[in-house]
Amino acid sequence: MANHVYFDIHFNEVDKDKVFKTELTKQWVVEMESPVEAYQQPFMANVEKTLDEDGWLEDSYDWHIDNIGAKWVSLDHADETTLSGYSAWSPPIQMLGHFSKFIGQTTRMTYQDEFRNFIGVAWGDTEGDSSYEELADDDVIQLYLDKVGIEELPKAHDWDDEVEVDGTTHIASELMDDLVYEWLEQQ
Repeated sequence: MANHVYFDIHFNEVDKDKVFKTELTKQWVVEMESPVEAYQQPFMANVEKTLDEDGWLEDSYDWHIDNIGAKWVSLDHADETTLSGYSAWSPPIQMLGHFSKFIGQTTRMTYQDEFRNFIGVAWGDTEGDSSYEELADDDVIQLYLDKVGIEELPKAHDWDDEVEVDGTTHIASELMDDLVYEWLEQQ
C-alpha cells in the first residue's frame, strides 16, 4: 500500500482569465507557502459536502475517497500550467475530473507513489469524467528488468550500483527514474 502519492496536473490551452480571476489566485499562487486542502478549493465547490458547526468536513474520510479519490489531498504548487500536490494511498483521480470541469479543459495528471509501488497517468475532461493508465508492483520493476536484460533482480541488488546498458554505464536508481519518466511521457 502506498503512503504518499505525488502528482502533477497539467492543463492544456489554459484560459488564464477563467483560472486565475477567481479565489484560485489568492489561495494557490499567493498563499501557497504551506499545503492547502483540496476540498476547500473553488473547483470542489459544486461537490456536495456537509460541514460541522466548526466548519470542518463531516465524514471526511468517506467524502475524500468518494469525491477526491484518496484519503486526503494537499496541494503545494500551482502556476499557469501546473497544479501539484500529494495524496494518501492513491491518486486523486476523481478530483482531476472536478478540476477539469471547473476550468473547462482537458487535463493530464502524472503520478507515482513514493516507493514506486505504482505509477500512472490520468486524464480529465470538460464533463468531469476521468480515466487512467497505471503500472503497479512487478510491472514497474519490469521496465527496469527489460531495459537491463535480466529476468529478476539479483538478491544482492543495490539501486546505488552501476549497471551497463547498450555500452553506457548508469546508476541503477537513475536508470529506473529515466524509465519511469519515459513511460509517463509515452502515455
